[in-house]
Amino acid sequence: MPRLDLLIAHNLGLSRGQVTRAVRAGRVQTPEGEPLRDPGLKIAPSALPQTVIFAHEPLVLRVRYHLLQHKPVGVVTALRDDRHRTAYELVRGAPLGRDLRAVGRLDLDTSGLLLWTTEGALLHRLTHPRYAVRRTYQAALTGPWRAAARARARRRPPPRDPRPPPARRRRGPPRPPRARRTGALASITIASGKFHEVRRIFAALGAEVLGLCRVSFGPLELPRDLAAGEHREIDLHALFAGTLHPAPLARAKRPMKCRPTRCSRTIDMSEETPGAGSGIPHEQHSSRMGSLSEKTGDSSPCDPESRRELHLRVGARIACTEAEGPGRRFAVWVQGCDLRCPGCCNPEFFARDGGDSVAVATLADELRAARDIHAITGLTVLGGEPSEQAEAVAALCKSARDLGLGTLVFTGRTLAELQAMPEARALLDAADTLVDGRFDARRREPPDGRRWIGSTNQQIVHLTPRHADPALWRGRDHVELQIDAAGRLTAHGAPDLLRRLLKYVVKTRDFFTATSSPCPSPTAS
Repeated sequence: MPRLDLLIAHNLGLSRGQVTRAVRAGRVQTPEGEPLRDPGLKIAPSALPQTVIFAHEPLVLRVRYHLLQHKPVGVVTALRDDRHRTAYELVRGAPLGRDLRAVGRLDLDTSGLLLWTTEGALLHRLTHPRYAVRRTYQAALTGPWRAAARARARRRPPPRDPRPPPARRRRGPPRPPRARRTGALASITIASGKFHEVRRIFAALGAEVLGLCRVSFGPLELPRDLAAGEHREIDLHALFAGTLHPAPLARAKRPMKCRPTRCSRTIDMSEETPGAGSGIPHEQHSSRMGSLSEKTGDSSPCDPESRRELHLRVGARIACTEAEGPGRRFAVWVQGCDLRCPGCCNPEFFARDGGDSVAVATLADELRAARDIHAITGLTVLGGEPSEQAEAVAALCKSARDLGLGTLVFTGRTLAELQAMPEARALLDAADTLVDGRFDARRREPPDGRRWIGSTNQQIVHLTPRHADPALWRGRDHVELQIDAAGRLTAHGAPDLLRRLLKYVVKTRDFFTATSSPCPSPTAS
């Protein structure tokens, strides 16, 4: 626990000897006026921040401090600079101002939300690309961006004339640069903070950025009532609680395969060989497609109390998708299936010894983080066969229910078969909706049929009214694109559109490699 003299010295920037003498002289008192004469008095961290009276002035003792600043244009993110005013000058007078460090950087001509903290470990977690904290920017552009091929053609420099240009003389004072008008507004979300990344992304799309403002960082949004140059205290630990989970490490990649069935594929833009990628299946026995950024890391218990914790064998998972059921959902593909339906697009999930063993508590924490960050509305469990891990899947669905999320389970077994399995009764109690029955490749669901259903023999069983609205299950499927923090593009959706999209991505591979943008495609706002 921190000592009284060290806390005062840390908060006031005094030496420990100066504080010790002041304490013993009775110059440090409680708010009630009682003197504190023991410099080594221990103060519990849970009791901080705490107010004392030092030299007849109130002093708030802190061990950490975080603040949110609205950085104005024309200010650099630095502690000192010889040419420009620094953002640190605007927060220097805050508590523990000597220890404040900026969370990331904003350019000289970029404004918006900038976080400051005194904790190095927290700063690392908020800025390291592995944790993939999302940042959203609003940009004023010279005009709408063009298609990739058109943008590349227009970026080619004209042939150079070997002759030197004739000298020109201009009479009178130089003309001021002509102000350019904003041609389009856009918002873009990225999960890393590389040098001039947003500007380079739009430049690759053929649009120049005239103005840029960061409007959100993770769950934090720039307050509308906070003027440029002002700041306010916040608690980053409370705001980011349970959300700073490291992104999974990349695994060995396999050649991309385009099957004629509905599927999901991930293409690694860092590869130089055209056509290489990472084939990741998408759907359960219902030929349900998936949206998988990559397989997730193993999470094993390391303390005696967690040895009895339920674990789920997971083939893959994704925090937010709109292609796995109604609304935004957290999707989990379980590993292992004894049914092995012919024509299933997920043969990688058949083997029981594949995937990773992940604690249900870890998945529940990720669910909570996805709800807070992505505003998901439900959990979808596919596979593999969820009923073969019924106890763990039921516990995960119950955790989702406790968070106010709906639960949707795709299973190859029928409702009658599940009701005859004692271990599956808890799963039926925790699920809101089942899509049951084997996938039959000879009886595929027509394009204008039910959404998210693989074959016509499969039934939608509503165990609660949560997803019972027939309108949720009508309409055509779509293709969804995601780019993760490692720069891999994941495409999934309707098979015909997906095949055409994959061919286009392979043809334009050089363009995506040049931009290397770990973010969704920018959308006009």
